[in-house]
Formats: sequence, structure tokens, C-alpha cells
Amino acid sequence: MADILIVDDEEKIGKLVSAELGDAGHRTGFTTRPQEALERVEASAPDIVITDLRMEGMDGITLLKRIRAAAPAVDVVIMTAYASVETAIETMREGAYDYIVKPFTTEELLLLVERIEEKRRLETENTDLRSYISGSLDEDIIGASAPMMKVKAVIQGLSGSDAAVLIRGESGTGKELVAKAIHRVSRRANGPFIAL
Repeated sequence: MADILIVDDEEKIGKLVSAELGDAGHRTGFTTRPQEALERVEASAPDIVITDLRMEGMDGITLLKRIRAAAPAVDVVIMTAYASVETAIETMREGAYDYIVKPFTTEELLLLVERIEEKRRLETENTDLRSYISGSLDEDIIGASAPMMKVKAVIQGLSGSDAAVLIRGESGTGKELVAKAIHRVSRRANGPFIAL
């Protein structure tokens, strides 16, 4: 479940959104003050900030920009009652994950949060996989020269492919090591590696 901060200068709406997300199992916080929201983000970044577009003191776009500068990993969703193509373009250009038009249903909001959670899960998986692949390659292939880095990059590029790979070279150049590295980072890594 996500850690979500709601920012809306209309207390009634903010509390309602917070309660709906809390009922769905998310950890929520709420504030009517954009500056306080920014301070909370800087102190301990939540996963998601859902902010109103038009607020006293600081509008949602300014808050979005400041959040992106302070904590780029935080996903920001803009709530607005004033939907327009211009608003959508501006919020997305400034780095918002998405925007949602008031009034919205609980289902719409939960679906949006679900999409963000799935994106974050995939990003974490991707980072872990890249880290694993890099570590695996360093176990098999030693070297940091430009040609060796190019070989490692090609191997990483093959990690999601089902293509047949032909490795050519003279005896003793490490063809089997490259083949083992390709196998280790492939989807068939759990299967046997058979050298012929």
C-alpha cells in the first residue's frame, strides 16, 4: 500500500479523499497548506502527493515543481475542477504523473493510485534486475576497457530476447564465458547451460 499525502485548501474535500484512500488500506496524510506539504515531502517523502490545482498561497503547479526539485521520486497527481487541454499539457510538462478532474469517483481515484503503484513496482523490479545483471556479468567477464564494456552492454541488451546468438572468435578468446553470461541474464537462466 502507498504512503499518500493529500493537499487541498478545501478541508472537507481533502479529508474525504484522505478517508477514501485510508479505507482502501493506504497510509494517508492531509494538509490544507501547500508550504506544509512541501516541508513534509522534504522531511520524509511519501510515495504519492495528490494536490489541488488552485489553492491559496501556492498553486498546484508551483507545488509540483518544488516537489520535483526536492524529491523527484515522488509521483504527483493534480486535482482540478477546471479541466482543459492546456491544464493537462502544463501539468504533464512539469512532471505530474497524471491529473484527475473534480468531481471524481472513489473508483477513479483508486484506479489511478493502483496504476502508480504498479509503475513503482515495475521501476523497482527493473532497478533490481539491472543490478543483478551487472553483478552477474562482473562475475563472468572481467574487464572495464571500452571494448569489454561494449560486450557487456550487448549481453545486457540480449537479456529479454529469445533470439539465437552466434558468438565467433578464436580459441581462448572467451566465447564460452560470453555464452554463460548471456545464459545467466536470460529468461532461461533457471535452466541448464550446456556447452558443446
